[in-house]
Amino acid sequence: MDRSEKKFHLKTFPWLAEIITIIGAIVFAAQTWTYIHTQVSILDEGNYLVKGLLFVRGDYQIYQDYGPWSNHMPLSFYIPGIVQYLFGPGIRAGRYLAFALGLLLLLGVWLVARRWGGRWWAAVAVWVMALNPAVLKMYSVMSSQVLVASMLTWVLVFTLAEKRSRWQLMLGSALAGVALLTRLNLAPLLPLLLLYIFWQHGKRAGIWSTISMGLVVLIGHAVFWPGILRMWATWIPAGIAPFLDPFQAPEGVRYWSPNVDLGTRLIALLMVFQYHFVPMVSVLATLILWPKKSAWKSPHHFRASVFLVLLFGALFLAHLWVTIGQGISTNVAYSASYCVFCLPVYVAFFSVLGIFLLIISMPSWRREVSRWRCFLIVLVILSIPMGIGLVLRSHVNSELVTYRTIRTIMAWQVPRLENMRIQPGTIDLWGLIANRTGKDIQEVHLLIRRILIVLIAVITGLAAGIAVLVGTWFGKLVLKRTRTNEIRSWCSLALLVFMGVGFLISPFWFLGGGYHDYDCDADILAAYDEVGSYLAEQIPPGSSVYWLGGLSPAALLYLDDISLYPPLLNGAYTLSDEGSDDDLLRYGFWSGELAHQWSHEASYILIEGQRFDGWVGEYASAGEFRELPPTPLVQPCNPGSEIRIFQRISDE
Repeated sequence: MDRSEKKFHLKTFPWLAEIITIIGAIVFAAQTWTYIHTQVSILDEGNYLVKGLLFVRGDYQIYQDYGPWSNHMPLSFYIPGIVQYLFGPGIRAGRYLAFALGLLLLLGVWLVARRWGGRWWAAVAVWVMALNPAVLKMYSVMSSQVLVASMLTWVLVFTLAEKRSRWQLMLGSALAGVALLTRLNLAPLLPLLLLYIFWQHGKRAGIWSTISMGLVVLIGHAVFWPGILRMWATWIPAGIAPFLDPFQAPEGVRYWSPNVDLGTRLIALLMVFQYHFVPMVSVLATLILWPKKSAWKSPHHFRASVFLVLLFGALFLAHLWVTIGQGISTNVAYSASYCVFCLPVYVAFFSVLGIFLLIISMPSWRREVSRWRCFLIVLVILSIPMGIGLVLRSHVNSELVTYRTIRTIMAWQVPRLENMRIQPGTIDLWGLIANRTGKDIQEVHLLIRRILIVLIAVITGLAAGIAVLVGTWFGKLVLKRTRTNEIRSWCSLALLVFMGVGFLISPFWFLGGGYHDYDCDADILAAYDEVGSYLAEQIPPGSSVYWLGGLSPAALLYLDDISLYPPLLNGAYTLSDEGSDDDLLRYGFWSGELAHQWSHEASYILIEGQRFDGWVGEYASAGEFRELPPTPLVQPCNPGSEIRIFQRISDE
């Protein structure tokens, strides 16, 4: 069949691309609907919902002294708070909002992809989203990932094009300002977007877009002035802007400040490639195959690609530095290892940029590459699977690393060493290791087992990369000098095959399907409704409640007009071992002394079953409180997630 016959065949199905797109959208929606019901509520989600409702109802003002820790920009709290105010409080309202935002995000992805790549690329973009369970799960909880990703995508819907009307550019710029008022980590978007608009759409459009964006940002800051300066003080190191010093977090030692080693940080980085394979490889491929300026499909393709590369790079490096690097602030509010494994989740804010970059730049990629570019391609194809294998080392079948295998290896005879010189005779491998490390035979056994597991995992990944290279080479031989071989360089073709294979296997456990951090094989929304209704029956309005009921405080949404101790909403993340109690409390932090004080004031103490062992549980059981029947499990898949309820006897 020649090429004209193929084109004719496709033309007989003019709506095939749209049908495939609709099927992809259904798959996306069905999975998201399942995940909003089966993902355990996390700390961020619970706090966005609870604090947002408190702020909207006027119980507290955001950034107020002695209120909740307002650790993000205002709209990240107010948007879920307003939705609950309108439709009723509870986690269900938040999850349904996440579902709606996910669909809005998908629509925006389709619009941008169709504009730049046509109907078929739009279908591919939808399926890239639909085939990645990891990202869908990240977007299924009402944290700010899905909210910001949706905003970012629609900013590009209105601005990323060869031509846009002035009102669209102004609307997109204003929405970028809204995104900043939602999450401060989107700050690089604003200057880069304006530069792109000036470059692509001209001076007049740039001026009007600047005015539109500036008005939104200024009005937002005016409404929440001066408390919003706490956010800027968090990110700008003390001393650079002295006027922010009064808004800095209090000095002290944070209780939650884990010391994360370099190997763990590397694993967190590799997880980004595991959960965001297509966007990350798309960016690397674009950089490696970046064409000469004269080879671009059009000037506006070139400008859009430059903008997307700079924006993705700025956002990725900023989040990489905050999570895995040494941090951008010495402020007590954040530390270098504050949340290392947040990096893969943070990339979900902007991973769609990688999809757009692929669609816009790929038609212009180099077909013939130099040796050094080919070397980089081979390095990418081999190193990424090896890295993912390292992440998945715990999945290595234990039957492959049995005690008998390790005992055989430890009995290997190796040359004796002394002062790094080979000596006459041999020694058992385990003896050599024991002599050098001072470990006993059991410790050596565990060490060798860990090494073998890592080697098996990494070699398996290496084999996968080699399979792609070898398979592409054989395919190249078959297609040699045919018109169907549009990418003439073997290396370039191998990179495309690598991306294609990763796209197809994204749903499986070794890529996006391996994200199970918050899975629960039960209806979480129904569980919260049941737990919340029971708590509302037991705790009357006006009660003061000490919260130790779990990582997410979402269960508190169902209680009417209660008095909280706001710093406890973030648990250990706002606990400080040092500093003045008044300074800590004013900023939304707490200390052990304050916790003891609150426990003696509270009418009710709520303690998660698995957190009962501690001084709060001992105090609640000491005789001043009466224990009521506990709630059902908040997480039906997690024994110990019930909330134990203690009522002060004097308040009965």
